[in-house]
This record gives sequence, structure tokens and C-alpha cells, in this order.
Amino acid sequence: MVVKEKDGSISYEGYCIDLLNKLAENLHFSYEIHTPPEEAYGTELPNGSWNGLIGELISQVCKDL
Repeated sequence: MVVKEKDGSISYEGYCIDLLNKLAENLHFSYEIHTPPEEAYGTELPNGSWNGLIGELISQVCKDL
């Protein structure tokens, strides 16, 4: 779950975050959570392209993935 703090910062909580934190601890890696534009997971557009997170994955916006 995304939690928006009073100071404007964003934090995350819930099972998936707990699991991710435990994996990072046990496997010794760090991570950064990227929120896609407009906080959208993705919708297929009339021209066949995608927006949101799916669109970013397809267009390889985050080269580190």
C-alpha cells in the first residue's frame, strides 16, 4: 500500500514490501521503487501502444530493469 505522508513524502507498506525487504536483506541487494506517471499500471491505447508502468517497461524507460 502506498502511504502519502503529511510532509509530501511517500512510503510503502504491506506484505509485498515486507517480502521485498526480507529478500533484499537475505540476498544482499538494494532496490528503489519507481512510481509510474499518473500512478497508472497501464492501459492499451487505441493505437496499440501502452501507457503507465506497462508502457515504461515496453519502451525500456528504466534501463536498469
